[in-house]
Amino acid sequence: MSKPKATATAFSQFVFEQTTGIKSAGGSRSDSDYQRWTGTITEANMRQYRAVASQAGRCRPETEWKIAVEDQGKTDNDIVFDCRGLTVQGQPLRCRPDLVLRTNPDNPASPVIIVERKVRTDWIYGAVPDLAWPNVRAQLWCYAWITDWDWLQAGRVVLMTEYFWRPHPEFGDPVYMGCRGVWSRSDWKFNKEAAEHFEAYGGSISEQLQM
Repeated sequence: MSKPKATATAFSQFVFEQTTGIKSAGGSRSDSDYQRWTGTITEANMRQYRAVASQAGRCRPETEWKIAVEDQGKTDNDIVFDCRGLTVQGQPLRCRPDLVLRTNPDNPASPVIIVERKVRTDWIYGAVPDLAWPNVRAQLWCYAWITDWDWLQAGRVVLMTEYFWRPHPEFGDPVYMGCRGVWSRSDWKFNKEAAEHFEAYGGSISEQLQM
């Protein structure tokens, strides 16, 4: 393995290669395409997030969630965060989550939903597993422990992945596939799997994050 980079994306790519034997973890996309499939959070999306949080995070179904972080494909360093509890060669892991929701962004203890949104093409890979791919779980695990924000103080952190499908990376607008996996940050098995991958990657985990 080449020198590991201190980014959640590079770590996720490593996990994908290690668990599938394939060198690339995704199809191609343009900036305009990215806007089409992630640029608008619809009420249907929000209903799904509320349902997921109700099931996995013991939040009331009627809870109102507000967008705290939304990555729309812009090259903006303001949406890149450090996870100082996860380091690679002494450097904190850099993370760029797709979407973060909170019930009250001003309250450090308020619940958090972190969403990873993926586009895939069926002609490259097989069907998406019910609990997504290991690399997606690993990426969400990194985001769950970001320290630039106050997420470590949150009592409930719900992690989920959404998939979008299109038949070929060169044409066709992506079609929404829905949720393909939900986890809680407090899930011991979820943390153990990602931590083992991270240590194999050459990363170090602070005692604060070891469950």
